[in-house]
Amino acid sequence: MLIRHLPGAQFWRARRALLCAAIVFPLLQLSLAPAQASRGLRPEAPAPGDVAPGAYYALVIGIDNYPSLPRLTTAVHDAQAVGKLLESSYGFAGRVTYLFNQDATRARIMNALEGPTGYGQTLSATDNLLIYYAGHGYNDTRTDKAYWLPYDAESVFSANHISADDLTTAIRGIASHHVLVISDSCYSGDLTRGADDDLTSSRGEEAFVRRMLAAPSRNLLASGGNEPVSDAGPDGHSVFAAALLRVLADQPGPLFTAADLADPVKKMVRAHSGQIPEYFRIGNSMPRDFPIDLGDFVFARSASSGVVPPSAATAPAPESAAGPSPAPPALAPAPPAASSADDEFSRGEALFKAGKYSDAAPVLTSACNQDSLAGCVDLGWLYQTGNGVSKDLPMSATLYDKACTGGYARGCYNLGWLYMAGMGVPRNPGRGAVLIRKACDGGFAPACDALKQIDP
Repeated sequence: MLIRHLPGAQFWRARRALLCAAIVFPLLQLSLAPAQASRGLRPEAPAPGDVAPGAYYALVIGIDNYPSLPRLTTAVHDAQAVGKLLESSYGFAGRVTYLFNQDATRARIMNALEGPTGYGQTLSATDNLLIYYAGHGYNDTRTDKAYWLPYDAESVFSANHISADDLTTAIRGIASHHVLVISDSCYSGDLTRGADDDLTSSRGEEAFVRRMLAAPSRNLLASGGNEPVSDAGPDGHSVFAAALLRVLADQPGPLFTAADLADPVKKMVRAHSGQIPEYFRIGNSMPRDFPIDLGDFVFARSASSGVVPPSAATAPAPESAAGPSPAPPALAPAPPAASSADDEFSRGEALFKAGKYSDAAPVLTSACNQDSLAGCVDLGWLYQTGNGVSKDLPMSATLYDKACTGGYARGCYNLGWLYMAGMGVPRNPGRGAVLIRKACDGGFAPACDALKQIDP
């Protein structure tokens, strides 16, 4: 299992497993003077009902092809998918800056944040900024400092790293009302939580959402704490990114807070991996003239987004014990099928999404036997992972092959990765690449993205 961290003492060992932990910033500590009687007047915050979200901007960073550090397999795919979803569904269209691989150097990242034309110089007090990072990270236990490792970091000790202090300073210089950092990498540090660190979900209460919108925020959603963070997961994404994408698509209503996003992401990731995502305030990150009231980043769904909640296609899956896989299989929504097969698949999918794998298996078997190709792919995933059935990798390959032969692109994609990793079939990267290309030609976009990451 490839994971996104480079432990200093073990960095130069020839091994694929790299230890990792998610970025952690010091938390905001407020020193409040004792309450005193006063007849002075203070400006009142806008009434919650009168507040509307401002413009949304995003800096999206993904790094796989490190020239001097071990390569990752899903970081760029994760970043691309997150950026596309923000643009298509959440009002970020035309305002996302993408920095992938060689473009994601320390200089370019910091210039995007605080350079002459960066966010620190261009965003107004009504704007919102989201920063997404997927790549390597490092925690130096000697200095108790945590870092992102950009493309040009030669080692964990490189001067080209970006420290939590660097990010905090850059964020403090940005005038935007809300800043949300989402980090799927390794970061750790001492966490000290104050009583004010109570980032609660809205539970669907519109008044609470608008209160969070009215007050400024500087918050972080991290993919893990001090435990390993995986670089592999379903649909060619990390476990964390798969959960994030699914929850972003599943959220009801036009407005919801980042805490509403974080709570189900935490539960999904914890249920399917050893990671424990965290959500908290970024310490010492507020501009001095900001009010003391603290809010939360609020997502505003585009009215024309047409977001369709994904099926089990993005449900996080445990790592396969058979060996590392660059992109474990995706699950798929149902294609047009006979009504009985479609009904069986719908029932099986609902059970799958509820985590009732043992109950889902016979229903998906029935659907697959009635030529529901999506049911075959879902069932193949169960046999690959051993969820609800006895683990059987050759059976998984057979089911994916049936879906692929029937013209279902995700079946080809999943079977291709089995050949790439030698899981249930003889290892044959050439055959795997052919199948993944077939999936791409069949219109499955993640397969097209994966082809760019496969070494010739």
